[in-house]
Amino acid sequence: MRRDPRPPVLIADAEPLLRLAEADRLDALGRLGRTVVVVDRVAEAAFGDLTAPFAWRIREWAERLGDRLRIEPSGTPPHTAPAVALKAALDRFVFPAGGPILVLHEDPRAAAICLDAEVPMEFLTTRRLLETLGEGAADRGDGARRGTR
Repeated sequence: MRRDPRPPVLIADAEPLLRLAEADRLDALGRLGRTVVVVDRVAEAAFGDLTAPFAWRIREWAERLGDRLRIEPSGTPPHTAPAVALKAALDRFVFPAGGPILVLHEDPRAAAICLDAEVPMEFLTTRRLLETLGEGAADRGDGARRGTR
């Protein structure tokens, strides 16, 4: 597998995947041209239970993304809260150089956990991501939390 030299997109919580799936816009993530990183317990919350709404759609998207999707191990047991797993994964994650990691989030707690990492990050909500790509909004939130660290 070829490593992407650009910093990845980190999906900090399951909600962005659910909102993009609901709006049928998951492929917008692939158009960023970066590796998409999802912590294992966030992936579990988004598409671990295929009876959950949009889980099949997210699973199919993940398969289409192929090696541009990385499920990051958190080292936590199954069914650990995604926020706890995110913190554990960030503590173990080797961050690439070359610019800010793009953090896609809806849960402010997940964004706050990411702020503890000692690397440059840019935070986007689902709505802001789609506006940046010129696709309009997919969520019902205000999309206002955007910044860098």
